[in-house]
Amino acid sequence: MLLTEPEKKLILYIKEFPNFLSYFNFTFFASVTSPILIEMGKTFNTDPRDLNILLFYFALGSVAGRFSLLFYRNRFKSLNLIIFFNTILSGFVLVLYFINSLLLFNIIYFILGYILGINLILASEFLMESAIKNKERLITVSTFFVPVGAISGFIISPYMIKKGGDWKNIYLIFLFEIFLMLMLYIFTIKKSGYSGLDKKDNVFRIIEIFRNIKIYKAFLILCILMFFYVTSEFIMANWTPTFLRLQRSFDIQLAGLNSSVFWAAIAAGRIIFSFISVKLNYYKMILYFSIFALIFAILFLFIKTDYMIFILTSLIGLSFSILWPFFFYLGSTYNKKGRNTLINVILLASSAGTCMAPYLVKIVSKVNMNLSVAMVSFIFILIIIFLLILMNIKKKNPVLNDLF
Repeated sequence: MLLTEPEKKLILYIKEFPNFLSYFNFTFFASVTSPILIEMGKTFNTDPRDLNILLFYFALGSVAGRFSLLFYRNRFKSLNLIIFFNTILSGFVLVLYFINSLLLFNIIYFILGYILGINLILASEFLMESAIKNKERLITVSTFFVPVGAISGFIISPYMIKKGGDWKNIYLIFLFEIFLMLMLYIFTIKKSGYSGLDKKDNVFRIIEIFRNIKIYKAFLILCILMFFYVTSEFIMANWTPTFLRLQRSFDIQLAGLNSSVFWAAIAAGRIIFSFISVKLNYYKMILYFSIFALIFAILFLFIKTDYMIFILTSLIGLSFSILWPFFFYLGSTYNKKGRNTLINVILLASSAGTCMAPYLVKIVSKVNMNLSVAMVSFIFILIIIFLLILMNIKKKNPVLNDLF
C-alpha cells in the first residue's frame, strides 16, 4: 500500500519522537523540582530560597556536559553515548529516592544536568540531520516538547503533594521516562540512518567558523540574546511558583497551575508559528514579541488577583513562545560549515542562562522578593537593545542576509 505525502511526513516526525523526548525530559526534571522547594526545605531544614541553588547545579552540569561532548564525539558513536550515559542516569535518579543528604543532592543534580545536557545536544544534532526538509518547522515542533515537559512537571509534583504523597516519588516517574527514551532510541533512531550514528563527527575549530569578524559579531549577539531569554524564562517558569506561594498566598497546586499556564501558552504559540514560520520576518517578529513580553512582565508586578495573574502569565508565555526556537534556528544555521559546533555554542549560551538564573534569584530574592521577578522586565529591556544592534549590523552588512 502506497503512502500519501502527508502520511510519509507524519512517519518521519514519529521517528523523531525519542529526540523530542530528550527535550521533554530536560524541562520535566527542572519543573518537578520548582513547585516543591518549600516541601524539600522542610526535609532538609533549609530556606527554600537557598534550595533554588539545586537548579543552579543542574544547569551548571548541563553546561559541563555540552563542553565535554566535544571530546566524546570523535571517539564514540552517538547512540552508544546515549545508551551509556542514560544507563548511568537511571542509577543516580534511583539514588535520589533513597538519600536525605543535601550535599549529595547538589552533586547528583550536577550529574543529572551533565547527562541531560549531553542528551539535548545529541538530540539537536539528530534533528538537524533528519530527512525532514523544513528544519524551521522541525525545530519549532521539537521545542514544543519543552513546554509539554514543563507542564507535566508543574502538574505532577503539586498533585502528588496535595494527595499526601512523598515528594521523592517524582524520581520514580522520571526513571520510567528515561527507560522509555532509551528504548525508543535503540529501536527507532538506530534504524533511521543518521550519519551521526555511523561516523565520527568532525568538530570544526571555532576559529575556522568565525573567520569573518562581522559574522562572528552577529553570532555572538545571537548567543547573548539566547542567554538573556533563557534567564528570564527560568525566572518565570521555575521561580514564580515559590514567589507566588510566599508573596501572593497561592497554595502549591495553584502555584503549579500558574506555571502550567505559562508553558501551555508557550506550547500554543509554538504550534501556531510552526505552520506560518516560513512566511515571517524573523527579526521583526522577535522584536514585536519582546516588546509585548516587556509590557506584560511589568504589569505582572502590580497584579495581585488570581485570575489576572493567570491572564498575564499566559500573555507572557505567548510572547516568549517564538524566541527560543528562532534564536536557536538563526544561530545553528548561519553557516553550513561546522553546524554541530554552532549547535553546541548556541545551546551553551542557553545553558549559561539557565545556570545564571537561580544564582541571581537566590541573591536578589534575599534583598527584595518583588525585585526577583522584576528582573524579567530588566532583562527584556536588554534583549530589545541587543536585538536592535543585531538588526543594525545585518542592515549594514548585506552578506549576512545569505547566512541568517
